[in-house]
Amino acid sequence: MIGKSICKGLSALTILQIIVLPPAFLNAQEEIKHDSMVVQTIEKMKQAKDWDELLPQARILRDIGKPAAPEILKAFQNKNNEEMFRKFFADLLGGIKDQKSIPGVVEILQDEKETPAIRSKAAYCLGKMGYPEACAPLRAQLKNDDYLIKSTVVFALGLLKDQGAFSAIGEATKDKNEWVRNNAARALGMLANSAGIDYLTPLLNDKIDHVRLASIQSLGIIGTEKTVAPLLNGLKDAVAVTEKAIVIQALGKTKSQKAADTLINILKNEDSYLAMNAAEALSLIGDKRAIPLIEDRMKAAQDSFVRGKYEAAYKKLTE
Repeated sequence: MIGKSICKGLSALTILQIIVLPPAFLNAQEEIKHDSMVVQTIEKMKQAKDWDELLPQARILRDIGKPAAPEILKAFQNKNNEEMFRKFFADLLGGIKDQKSIPGVVEILQDEKETPAIRSKAAYCLGKMGYPEACAPLRAQLKNDDYLIKSTVVFALGLLKDQGAFSAIGEATKDKNEWVRNNAARALGMLANSAGIDYLTPLLNDKIDHVRLASIQSLGIIGTEKTVAPLLNGLKDAVAVTEKAIVIQALGKTKSQKAADTLINILKNEDSYLAMNAAEALSLIGDKRAIPLIEDRMKAAQDSFVRGKYEAAYKKLTE
C-alpha cells in the first residue's frame, strides 16, 4: 500500500528519472538532439537573406563539430540546394575535418555532372581536411581539362603535402592557364621540396603578376642558398614596389648572408617601405651591420607602424 501511494504521488517524469537508462540509449538521444539541431540550422542558413543571418548559423555548426558532419555532407551533396550554399557547406565540412565524410566528398569530385565550381570546392574540402587518403582521388584529377578543377586540385595536394604528386605539380607550373600556374607555385612552397626551385625559377619571368608573386613567396618558403640567386635577379627585374617588397621578404626567409649586401644597400638608400622590409629581412639573416642604419631609420620614422617594424628588427639584432 505504501509503495502504491508513493507511486501515485510521483509524476511520470520523476519515475523516468529514477530509472537508470543505459549509456547507449542516452547517446542515441543526444545524437537525435544534435541531428535535429543541425537540420534546423542548415534550413535557417538556406533561408538567410544576408551574411548577418548566415554566419551565426554557420558558427553553430562549426561549434557542434564532427557530429554535424553527416547532415552538412548531405546538404553539400543535395543538387537541389543553391550552388552558393553548397559551396558554403563544403567550406564548413573542410573545417570540421571529419574523416568519415571523405568518400562522400570524393563522389562529388568525381561526378562529371556536377559544375566545375562544385567539384573544385570538393577538391578544396579534401585538401583542407588534411587526410592522406584523399591524395589518390585528387591526383586522378590532375589531368582534368577544366582549369578551375585542376588549379584547386593542385592547391589541395599542396595542403596535403603530397610529395608523391611533386612532379605533376611541378609540370603544372608550365600550364597555359595562369591560375593553374599560380596554385602550382603555391603548392610547391607548401611541399617545401628544394627540387621545386627548378620549377619556380622560370615563373619569375611570367607575364602575370600574381604568378610571379606566388613563385617569389614559395622560393622564400623553401629558403635554401640555391634560391638566393634567382630571387636577387627577380629583385632587379621587379618594377612594382609591392613586388620588390615581397622579394625582399623572401630573401630574408632564406637567412643567407649572400643576400645581405643587397639588403644593406636597400636599407641605406631606398624609400621607407622597402627599407622597412629590408630591415626585417636583415634581422632574420642576423647581419649586425644593419643596427646603426636601423637606428637612423627609427629616429626618422614618423609613422608608428613603420617605427614599430624598425624597433622589432633592432631588438632582434641586439638581443
